[in-house]
Amino acid sequence: MKKIIVSFIVALGLISCSNAQKTEFSKEALADKMMSVDGTELTFSDILKNMKEKLLLLMFGPLGVRIASKECQK
Repeated sequence: MKKIIVSFIVALGLISCSNAQKTEFSKEALADKMMSVDGTELTFSDILKNMKEKLLLLMFGPLGVRIASKECQK
């Protein structure tokens, strides 16, 4: 009985570790166009380039995407 339980726990651990998270945005996501507060249209790639070296917090909600940024300390 102990071997079955241990085998189940090990299998569960291996399955949960196999779901690696993506570390890059897809080309489609980088090409998505967004509207800024002042009415200019930017792609997501442009936003990331403008915010380089900053910590970004992207908040997705029913009214759109809100972006908060902070300078990174080295």
